[in-house]
Amino acid sequence: MSTPVRVLLLAAVVAVSGAAPAPAAPTDLVGEVGPERPLRVTDTNGDLILVLDPGTYTITVHDNADVHNFRLFGPGVHQATEVGRIETVVWTVALSEGTYSYMCDPHAQVMRGSFRVRAATPPPPPLLGTLVATVGRGTTSSLRSAEGTAVGSLDPGLYAIIVHDRSAKQSFRLAGNGLNRASGARFKGTVRWRVTFRAGTYRYWSSPRGARRTIRVQ
Repeated sequence: MSTPVRVLLLAAVVAVSGAAPAPAAPTDLVGEVGPERPLRVTDTNGDLILVLDPGTYTITVHDNADVHNFRLFGPGVHQATEVGRIETVVWTVALSEGTYSYMCDPHAQVMRGSFRVRAATPPPPPLLGTLVATVGRGTTSSLRSAEGTAVGSLDPGLYAIIVHDRSAKQSFRLAGNGLNRASGARFKGTVRWRVTFRAGTYRYWSSPRGARRTIRVQ
């Protein structure tokens, strides 16, 4: 019998980085145990798994030794192959947030591992609109909708703000209800913000000396 190896069970989950497209998370997994391979679970490319998103998965288990078995258990799941049989089985399992363990029953002290199913990520809030902010060479500033209408009130939620700062001495500042953002006094150019407005009063102005204008969110 080959030396048992303890491994962590993985699941390949993808974080979006930069503008690169994210590969799809696996829904098909492969479990293996003995005689020449350690106890492990991989994706269909053979890559070991570490973390999974909640969801329904198909796991094909290759139990290749009659002295071992493969047991998987955790929240809502308890499946096992039989000791004394060489077999391949296919399980469909619904994995929810929590820790799942897997092991060989006769050698549980050395042939075991676990993996984590992380909490489901809530979808991002919808973007309610795009606003355009401008600060000029003097002390003038404006905040308008994408259609060009001056903004005096808004519904609460997430907005994109395109800030055109045309002065290297003034900055566009937006503040209120825990928010305080500015384009920078020495900055001249365009920046893009994402701002969540909550119920309350906000003010914007050309900092440091411009007149303050009010936005009411309700």
